[in-house]
Parts: sequence; C-alpha cells; structure tokens
Amino acid sequence: MVPTHHATKLGRVISAAVVAAGLTLSVGVPASAYYQTLEAEDLGTGYVPAQDSSDVRVATFDVNLVGSSSGELTERLSTPGDRDASQVAQIIQRVRPEVIVVTGFDTDADQANAEAFSTNYLAVGSGEYDGIDYPYSYAGPVNSGVDSGADLDQDGTIGGPGDALGHGEYPGQGGMVIYSQYPIDTDNIRTFNNLSWTEVPDSKIAQTGYSENEKDLVPLTSVGAWDVPISVHGRPLHVLASASAEASRSETHAYRQDDQVGFWADYVGDEQPDEQADGANDGAGADDQDYITDDEGTSGGLDDGARFVVAGQLTPGTAESRAEDSETMSQLLDVDRVTDPEPTSSRDSQQATEDVATHTWLNPDPAPGDPRSARTDYILPSEELPVTNSGVYWPASGQDGAELVGGTASLSGLLSKLSRQPAATDHRLVWADINPQP
Repeated sequence: MVPTHHATKLGRVISAAVVAAGLTLSVGVPASAYYQTLEAEDLGTGYVPAQDSSDVRVATFDVNLVGSSSGELTERLSTPGDRDASQVAQIIQRVRPEVIVVTGFDTDADQANAEAFSTNYLAVGSGEYDGIDYPYSYAGPVNSGVDSGADLDQDGTIGGPGDALGHGEYPGQGGMVIYSQYPIDTDNIRTFNNLSWTEVPDSKIAQTGYSENEKDLVPLTSVGAWDVPISVHGRPLHVLASASAEASRSETHAYRQDDQVGFWADYVGDEQPDEQADGANDGAGADDQDYITDDEGTSGGLDDGARFVVAGQLTPGTAESRAEDSETMSQLLDVDRVTDPEPTSSRDSQQATEDVATHTWLNPDPAPGDPRSARTDYILPSEELPVTNSGVYWPASGQDGAELVGGTASLSGLLSKLSRQPAATDHRLVWADINPQP
C-alpha cells in the first residue's frame, strides 16, 4: 500500500534525516522501511508516515469536483486526464486512507461519478505513487440542488440555487461520497435528509426570514447527514458524514450549520456537559434525542458504546466566521464521547509567504487575525477509538507535494514560481489513524 520510491529519490529526499537518525541508507530499500523509524517532521518532505498495521486511517477531503451544470463532472471523469481530478486523486494516493469521506463532489442517482472517479483516477497510479482501490463506496441522496418550490432566498422568483433545499444549481451538486476498503453495511445506513429544521429543539430557524410555510419546507441539512456503518475487524465503525452547501454566506446559512453541528452532538451524546445542559449553547446541542428520526422513520440517536467517527466539512471556515465557528463546534467538541485529534500540517513549521485560501487551516488554535488558520474540515473519533496519529496534508513550499496544494517544489526561483499551478480545492485533506481494537 505504501509506495516504493526510486533509490535516487530516496537518497535526495531523506538522506539528511537518515544521517541525523544514525541510520544507514541502502540503495533500493523501499521508503516504507524508514516511515516506521522517522517522524514526518524529520523527513521534512511532505510525505505522510505509514500507519501501524493495527490502525485504520480515516480521512475527509472537500475536493471541489463540481460542475457548472448537471452532467459536466460525469463527462470529465469518464476518462483519465482531468487536471483537478488527477490532482485530488494523487493527494489521496499519498495519504492512503482506508476510509475517506469526500465532500464537494457532484453525485448522481446511479453513483456513476463516484465509480468513475474511483476507476479512472484513484485506482490509477500517478508517478511514484500506486493507485488505491476502494471496493466499497456509498454516494447517497443529498439536498443540494433539490428544488424547494418556494422563494427561499426572497429574490422575487422561484427557482435557482438559492431556492433549493440546499444551495445548488442542480440535484447532487457538491454532494458526498464515502470510499472504503472495508465492507459497508448498506442495510443499516441511516440518512437524515428529510429531518425538518423545525423539529430541532431550540433551533435557530426562528431567527431566519422564512415564512411559516417556508419553515416547514426546509430540512436541517443543506447537503446531507449520514450514519454509515463500516465493518472493521467484524465490528461496526459508524462513519457520521456531513457537509454544508457553502456557497451561501448568509446568517441563515450560519444558523443552519450551527444546528446541524448540534444535531451530531445530540446524535452521539449520551450525556452533555453541565454548562451545555444549563443552556450555554442554545442551538441543537440540548440533551434530547427524541426529535431524531431518520429517513426510514427510525427514531433515536446512536447507541451507547457504539464506535464512531464524525467526518466532513462542518463549518464555513472563513476568517470572518471563525469566532462563530468556534462556538458552533463547541457543541460537538464538548461532548464527553468525542475526541479531537487537533491535527496539524508540515506547513505549520514554515511561515507561509504566499497567499492561501481561508477555507484551509494550519492549526486548531489559530493566532487572532491570521487568515491562514480557519478550520473547516474535521475528523472526530469517539473516545473508544485511540488516536495514534493525525495530520493535514499541506506540504510547505520546497517539500514534496507542495505543487498539489498551490505551492512550489522549490523555495525560490523564477521557473518554480512560473510553473505553479492552482490547487484544485482550497480545502486540505485531514486524516487520523485510529486503533479499532477488536
């Protein structure tokens, strides 16, 4: 699963780290032999260390593989060669998660896009990196682009992306797909696309400008919320996946995201922190699962003791929204059962000199006013799952892979700067290694 690099590449890339560690580098030895010995920061290359054989690597990545019209992405993925899809695939191949929640990805009813991306991109090796196979995938229904039949954005006309149940030009725009190397228990998947926002206790829909009739139309989730059980070593691991239709930056959108995060707090929380129960958070984070009903009519949250990972794009992650994002996420992060690995990237050790997007982030505790530090994508395992490693795939300029995230392979030089290509997405892949403990 871990790529073997050419001997000259190895000598050039890790020789300094090998010397510092007192090791001998033999020509032709696979790089994986050193991944278990050297820390990622010692490599200084942007490579991601391999996980322990007993661990499972789980990731989430908002890939921005979205078309301007229905069917556009289907055409782009029908054959290899799309620049953005190739770039995204190579990042996934470098990190090599066994389970990944892909957001910002156009989905369709027959899952053709998900299959094409897996077959024509993920499974096809790129350069020194082998392809990665995912025998199992799930690309369920989403709310983005589904027409509501009402003038939700109050622009005087009915129709268009602002009037969809979740912002989108067409059904499935910016949806989600889960890829897994472990079997997906499709019979026990729970989806919550139809859960009305008005059903959430103390929801913030009352603070929107929706009429009473419109309130009844709007679901809680703008894209989707799924509980997808995956069989790992014979026991279910519940992947709790969600994303937000982030094209809108309105207060209504922020209120909706706040309550969606609160939904997950309710779904997994057997007991909430005292300050939350006392009303410190007035959103959906109340200690109440009675309102939770999935699209098949089954009520209730996740069973006590069930192992889970919350994964996906949970907040807007803009510099302007960071304070609100922190308050929103506290509903979920303060739940006793939830663990935050607080991953960082190799870029954290190097001060960025180029402009970067505010959707990406460097660390979980950003400096005030730092536009590079907005956090938006999360991997949050349950307390029953020890986290052995975690990270954000964001190589610094001069490190291997920097060209995949809008950087350069060299720290200086006109040719390097001229060859810089824009990143396919302004999000970064977030990963964590968990020990599922049979």
